[in-house]
Amino acid sequence: MGIPINATVEDSLNNKRRSHSVQIHNRVETEIEKFKENLIHEKDVSLWKNEKGVLKDKYNVNWESLIRLTTGSSGWSKIQIFIMRYMLQSTVHTVWREQTRKRSGESAVPAMLLIKRLDKNMRNQFTVIQRRGDKEYGDGMAIWFDIR
Repeated sequence: MGIPINATVEDSLNNKRRSHSVQIHNRVETEIEKFKENLIHEKDVSLWKNEKGVLKDKYNVNWESLIRLTTGSSGWSKIQIFIMRYMLQSTVHTVWREQTRKRSGESAVPAMLLIKRLDKNMRNQFTVIQRRGDKEYGDGMAIWFDIR
């Protein structure tokens, strides 16, 4: 499609429309064109901070506040708490692995690759949950795609 994996929405808006042999790529191009037509120029806000994002209005850089959020006293649904806890655990593990790599003299993994791995870990976890037939967390993948 010509849009890099780490491109922003703004980058995709500057991309010229192309015709593709793969139908899904043409559908993506059509959606980008629709978005351009309805574009309202407003300030870009981080998804972690906005009302639709993972932390909604509870965004905070304070470690104690983050721990309080993960204990379940935030009024979130079980799926939202699960996502928060799992991503925190995955992130801490990823940072630990990176520190271990650096101590061993290995080169650092680019941040975008780490983010891709975290996303894939979450998707894989929900795939396992779905295959086990867990109805309680059945909508987890849809919620994850909605907030990421």
